[in-house]
Amino acid sequence: MDVAMHASLTPPEQSDAAQPRLPVRANGRRRYELLLDAAERLLEQGEGQPLTIQRLAREAGVPMASVYHFLPSPAAVSVALSQRYMAGFGELVMRPVPNRERLGWREVIATLNQRAVTFYREHPYAQKLILGSDHSWAIRRSDLANNRRIAGAVVELVADKFPDVPADVLFEAVVVGISIGDAVFTLSIAEHGEITPALGQEAALAMCGYLAIKFETTPTD
Repeated sequence: MDVAMHASLTPPEQSDAAQPRLPVRANGRRRYELLLDAAERLLEQGEGQPLTIQRLAREAGVPMASVYHFLPSPAAVSVALSQRYMAGFGELVMRPVPNRERLGWREVIATLNQRAVTFYREHPYAQKLILGSDHSWAIRRSDLANNRRIAGAVVELVADKFPDVPADVLFEAVVVGISIGDAVFTLSIAEHGEITPALGQEAALAMCGYLAIKFETTPTD
């Protein structure tokens, strides 16, 4: 395949311009976070205006060259924001669960699911960016990778509830379960513009139902 043909087949979101340039130095990290704060404000304000580098520079109060240095395109801004959201989401979900030893595995998963619902409700644009129509394939791939990291933490919390299930088998099942829950979240966003309390609970039920069917009577819960 020649270079020109390869370039024509490369999705725009995988080009260098669609990827954020992560800072290394402390000053750069502060500027990068400042830009993402400004981008989040603009996107959550909505107003029907597309996000542009010019608008972002004006909102952040920095020269356009500073924006281009880290975020060379609006697509790169979206990817950078999604990475920030996913990091915050993972940190919240993976916090210790109080009284975990006394809880059944369904209760542990319900607790983690409620944390996810709370996070998305507190970050409205994250819902659209990660689960809604605003996501790109690059963001979706990052989300799937993040789901696997979260699944590892979930397995640590519930493995003792599944004593007869090998850890690797449980891990892959939890990955699928998280994806099922995400599908319910996506349905809620598509139909209601947000994750409603009712469909938030349905997501937990769907995930738990899958795990219960998958392992039948194996869980100790």
